[in-house]
Amino acid sequence: MSAELQPPTSASSPTPIRVPGSATLRPDPYARVAAAFTSPEDPPRILDWPHLELRLEYPFAVLQLRRPDDKWNTMNTSTMSMLDEALEWVYQDPNIKTLIVTGQDPVFTTGADVRGELHQLDQWEVRDFVRRGKQVFAKFEEMDCPTIAAINGLALGGGMELILCCDFRIAVPKARMGLTEANLAIVPGWGGSQRLVRTVGKTEALRMIYSGEQVRADRALETGLISAIVPAESLLDDCRAFAKDFVNKSRLTLGLGKREVYLGLETSLHYGNAAESEMIALSWTSQDRQAALKAFVAGEKGPSTWKNK
Repeated sequence: MSAELQPPTSASSPTPIRVPGSATLRPDPYARVAAAFTSPEDPPRILDWPHLELRLEYPFAVLQLRRPDDKWNTMNTSTMSMLDEALEWVYQDPNIKTLIVTGQDPVFTTGADVRGELHQLDQWEVRDFVRRGKQVFAKFEEMDCPTIAAINGLALGGGMELILCCDFRIAVPKARMGLTEANLAIVPGWGGSQRLVRTVGKTEALRMIYSGEQVRADRALETGLISAIVPAESLLDDCRAFAKDFVNKSRLTLGLGKREVYLGLETSLHYGNAAESEMIALSWTSQDRQAALKAFVAGEKGPSTWKNK
């Protein structure tokens, strides 16, 4: 399947500029303003936090989870705050047409830091911790652009729950995925039980939750958990190639189309159709629709750039 994904050829890009993330580890209102005033012609940049980095390579953004002090690349409360801030930037930056999230080889992420911070929490603190994780993970689904999980290795427990929040999942042959919480006598807490059944169906979801199994990439492809298996050395390039037909569209259109589908999953056909009517009405009033339809009627090629409004 990897042979079908040919990365686009391009000249080598300039060295990215590295910019430190917020020292407060909280969503920064000034960062939101800065993101809204970026340009597609801006040079590549890296927004850097202690546990992750966000590479801005328009029209893509690559979010890498990487805790240099933890070989399992787990997530704690600080990681969640950093992830929240990075996702807020992506949400506000109109030049990002696809977000790719990956990990630090050989681990995507194995979820919550149960060996460290989580081990010290009582049941009510755990409840608050998982609520916080749910709020942050939900931003992947709320993001008004496509999201791709580039699964470079182990995606277990909360790592599996994170990839389920993404629109698409592309894995390397050595990747292993699973809701492994049963092995620790606990259950999924970041939405995994709810999203997995919507992805692979009740029978397979229950089997994976009951067993705590680490699923191989080929099995994940068979069940529809992932979209493709690609070579490890070209993982990010193959993800970009997978999204090549997305990134030349208006981000407003991408966001509304995504919202139609996700709203439909949460409601009845009747109300899903009603929401669809509202979405097409919103898209019909956009400047991008006016420019595209004008070119179509005139028999011309559509816009090469979009105003995203």
